[in-house]
Amino acid sequence: MLYLIIILILLTCITYVTYPFIYQSKHIDPLLYKRNIKIRKRGLISELNNELESGILSNDLYNQLKDDVDEMINSELKNLNKEIKIIDPIEKLIQSKKNEKNN
Repeated sequence: MLYLIIILILLTCITYVTYPFIYQSKHIDPLLYKRNIKIRKRGLISELNNELESGILSNDLYNQLKDDVDEMINSELKNLNKEIKIIDPIEKLIQSKKNEKNN
């Protein structure tokens, strides 16, 4: 009897944990996605500010990267209802510009 209870609890726990992965919704809330984009923008800008303060970036490169981040984030926000994309190109752009400066 005890084993039956343990097995039932175990099956319930496994079902509870795996259910969200099996039945993922295709619908993504645009408001949450918009908020995540804004949080991501704030994080990227603060990272650029820290690198400017530590001397990794020059003022010109900082301004250029900040404008690029603003432009790409704004384009993401404009295209929010069309398609949801990950903002990886922004980080790749920042890294490539840093590498250009170092070389």
